Amino acid sequence: MKIFISHAHEEQKLAEAVQNLFEYLPATIDAWYSSDPSPGGAVGLGRWREKVVKELEEAEVILAILTPESAIRPWIGFETAYALGMREEKDVVPIVFFTDLEILPAPLRNLSCYRGDDRDSVERMCTKMLTKHAGKSLKEDVWNLASEDYLARVREFNKQRLGKALFHGHFHTYDTAKHMKGVWFSKWTQIHEDGKEDVFEIDELDVSTTKNRIRMVGQGAKGVLYPVEGVVSSNGHVAMCYWSESEIPICGTVLMELIGGNRIMVGSWEGFTAKTLDERLHHVKGRVVMSRDRKKVEGYWDLAPGTSSS
Repeated sequence: MKIFISHAHEEQKLAEAVQNLFEYLPATIDAWYSSDPSPGGAVGLGRWREKVVKELEEAEVILAILTPESAIRPWIGFETAYALGMREEKDVVPIVFFTDLEILPAPLRNLSCYRGDDRDSVERMCTKMLTKHAGKSLKEDVWNLASEDYLARVREFNKQRLGKALFHGHFHTYDTAKHMKGVWFSKWTQIHEDGKEDVFEIDELDVSTTKNRIRMVGQGAKGVLYPVEGVVSSNGHVAMCYWSESEIPICGTVLMELIGGNRIMVGSWEGFTAKTLDERLHHVKGRVVMSRDRKKVEGYWDLAPGTSSS
């Protein structure tokens, strides 16, 4: 039985786990995938498109590996569509990892689909393929060993996948942040140990964003520039840090929530700072409001020195 494993190149370890699983099965299975690093495997040099098409045409089963990241990749769609469109009937089998089957596009959703991270679902898939294409059945003792090794590989891949997602800036929602570009005004308050709250500073910030981070450059009443950088979540929460290596080496954190569309942000802040160049650096915490309208910022929380925050 010849199997073509359609996958995203970045998910080579999943394809390898599936290929390794088939080596345990009681049938001669040649499982090919384009990123196979073993000698004689993969596409190789030269006319790679022709090699892929040749392997598709020779395969009895086309197994499509799909994750939340690769489900929308055009190349997997091309390979499965090509197989479905052949005159010779091909057994196209979608196998989904780390999400629900609902992520599948309509043509694949109508096929027999399986969960690649679920032992029972993978067992059903292997049983069906063996029965249909090799006339054989799984042996329980061998399957127990095979599935244990396979699922360990899948879990390890998922751990690495989640780690990459966490540290590669995917938390930042650019579509929300891009509407925040421009000039904003901010009011920072200070909440004292006795519960009294007063205005710490009112200043202006220039806001920009990249695909991975939102950035603000503020200019306080002291005339000192300070950068603020962080991320915007999908539900409109903003998490940032600020710092400066100038005459006042401030640093701290800011947590805010977008309210009223993208016109105002409200939250809290704390860090090590000082109001003047002569004042000793100390820990301060308080509230912050930002708006594109300076008058709205100035009138928000009508506080005077010594006013209670409650």
